[in-house]
Amino acid sequence: MKIAICGSTGKMGKAFIAHFSEQHELIKIHAQGQRLADVIEEVDMVVDFTRAKPAFEHAVLALTHRIPIIIGTTGFSDHQKQLLRLISLKMETGCMLASNFSIGMLWIKRNINELSKYFKDIKIIESHHISKVDYPSGTSLSLKRIMKHPKLPIISIRRDNKQVKHRIILDNENEQVIIEHIVKKPSAYMIQLEECIETIPQMHSFIEYE
Repeated sequence: MKIAICGSTGKMGKAFIAHFSEQHELIKIHAQGQRLADVIEEVDMVVDFTRAKPAFEHAVLALTHRIPIIIGTTGFSDHQKQLLRLISLKMETGCMLASNFSIGMLWIKRNINELSKYFKDIKIIESHHISKVDYPSGTSLSLKRIMKHPKLPIISIRRDNKQVKHRIILDNENEQVIIEHIVKKPSAYMIQLEECIETIPQMHSFIEYE
């Protein structure tokens, strides 16, 4: 399969290339190099790890050419998501949006809401590399939405550390639960991405993995 990888010079882009270069033909797209518009008619799929503005533009371009796209970028507005949903349905082409592709975090997201119902005091402490742009991260904001605690505080730490950490502290008068997820290296995201690459060609609509 021929895949255009947008944001190929970033941390996630490099990890994607290292993991998938032997399985697929990858076309590298980045700000100082080749543009997606130049190759969109040649590719079978687009994977985007850029920022919200270019990622949205890439998604519209891909979908209008009926090319499925996987987006690992956060910061989209509700209006932008709705537009992608409408275009995806109209063009009958898959569009997948996820703030975090790690298996551990996906499991936490699927189960944390049920647990959070029993705790009044909840907070999230996240730690990312100093180069991380969004603040707080899309993963933390997603966790906050899932737990439906609008006043839940998010403490964001940025340091010169390659590990990504999310700690959820749930507290009440009787007990405390601490859940910590640590991504040791970007390859942690690739296992779930393998599944996404296999399934998205059969999709005909927009899906967001909280």
